Amino acid sequence: MQINRFVHAGLLGLWLILFPAVSSGQRIYGTNTAYAEGDWISYTESRYVHSLQVAPELVYVATEGGILRYDFYQKKWLFPFTTSNGLAENNVLAVAYDVGTRLLWCSTPSALCVYDPGAKLWQNFFLDELGFDPNDPVYSIGFNDAGTWFETKNGNFYHTPLQEFRFERVNQNLVDTSVVWFGRRGFQRVPLETYFLPNSLLFIDDAKSYAIQDGEMRNFPLSYYTIDPWQTLWAGTAGMGLFTADTRLQYMIPLPFGLLNPDVRAIGRYEGDFWLGGIRKTDRRRGVTRWNPARNRWNYYEAAFIPRFWSDEVNAISGYRGAIWFGTNYGLVRYDLGQDRWFSYTRFNGLQANEIFALEQGDRSLWVGTKEGLDRIWITGGKKDSLRVQHITPPAEKVAVYDVLWDGGRVWAATNYGLYVYESRTGKGGYYRGVNGPRAEVVMALDRSGDSLWVATLHTVEPYDLRREIWPGGSARRVFPDAILLDIAANGSAVFVGTDQGLFKFNPAGGYWLRYTRRDGLLNNRVQKLLLQGDYLWIGSPEGLTRFYWNSPYRID
Repeated sequence: MQINRFVHAGLLGLWLILFPAVSSGQRIYGTNTAYAEGDWISYTESRYVHSLQVAPELVYVATEGGILRYDFYQKKWLFPFTTSNGLAENNVLAVAYDVGTRLLWCSTPSALCVYDPGAKLWQNFFLDELGFDPNDPVYSIGFNDAGTWFETKNGNFYHTPLQEFRFERVNQNLVDTSVVWFGRRGFQRVPLETYFLPNSLLFIDDAKSYAIQDGEMRNFPLSYYTIDPWQTLWAGTAGMGLFTADTRLQYMIPLPFGLLNPDVRAIGRYEGDFWLGGIRKTDRRRGVTRWNPARNRWNYYEAAFIPRFWSDEVNAISGYRGAIWFGTNYGLVRYDLGQDRWFSYTRFNGLQANEIFALEQGDRSLWVGTKEGLDRIWITGGKKDSLRVQHITPPAEKVAVYDVLWDGGRVWAATNYGLYVYESRTGKGGYYRGVNGPRAEVVMALDRSGDSLWVATLHTVEPYDLRREIWPGGSARRVFPDAILLDIAANGSAVFVGTDQGLFKFNPAGGYWLRYTRRDGLLNNRVQKLLLQGDYLWIGSPEGLTRFYWNSPYRID
């Protein structure tokens, strides 16, 4: 590979990394039958409960992040229903299970949705296409022997006969009194006793409403609750998710589920845990999510309430030697797992810049890609908050490093001035300036599979043969003129490229490319982070985390 010595480069604007999410006008009319249930599973923010129902075996919870399902016999969460499974929208206003027909209904701001558990299929009916007022969504769903009934936000009633999907508006006086309602009309504000809670949580009864208070003195109102026939209380909150309690013992426990911050720009895995971070510019709770899939355990870390955790605007995460490292917009953060202690580092500690875009472990070092250069960090003994930093790219260059890859002897860096390679044994490095390949283009992401180095520039994918030291081109090279490339992940069977226009997959054996969008199962067409784990691909987007069973033996893409 031809490499020139260090060349000065101007900084490309941060919009390349923080490009705003593209809204999609694609309507989802139901489950995509090209996939089996479970091929696409998504997790997003789901702590704001709008309604719930205790059905046979399961508690269904309507949230702003889909329908949660809790198996109260096995005491565990099942995967949620979201747009990835066929819902029209993730913001679910009401949910209701019909024991007679065994159909699950829900409403969103723009549609009515129905799920057939036998067929494992969703079907969606959009309000404007039904002739409903599109600004008057359904807040209550009810059932009787005559069929399914709906009440809207403004008090209008509709009905569909049993075993039919023929929606008719009816006068309120004609609504049968035998209807069993769920959602807003089914909520009965019965008096509650005072409950005890763990972890410094308090049950608040202010005579007008109930709430859960956390250790930071924040109150989260009980938005919807019910007591089942076994005298178990199920309580949804506005901001802390679902709680349950044995009314006889008066002891309540939280059942956390979902992401603290739906914007997933960074995914890290360490000792069975997923660490998820991003950037959030709202008044809602924000921070880092820790999720153990095997135990289905969710934990949250909010920088606003943790000393020495200076920023939770996270661009990169890496687990290394008993610690989790976070690359943020305001420095490098280290969480010591053994001692449960946090440390933050900035330019004051020797980093080239506070904005950190990439982290990579290897060669007894942590490689740090910043807004102004590539740094190498050794963790010194003695004080836990001490660092020894080596500047790999000279500070005078001020080159932005968007991704870093260590392959055992060399460090590859994706920069705004092309592909950079550093020989760790000799301490020499420079930028690729050959005739073929990316040359001086902006490089956004890197990955390696076998002898192939996959390089994603702003608009192209370039494979590099490390053994033969050539850029082979061919069908593996792909130009994306209408998309901005954000990440890349590769193995011996596939190459995945995340863009602001969906997910792309290259099949090396067949030599062809495929595209996936929200119609397939993405939460959002902006794919900003990828992590391959065997037959599964984890996808980070502005709306949450998605697991895609890309290598299903029952499906041919």
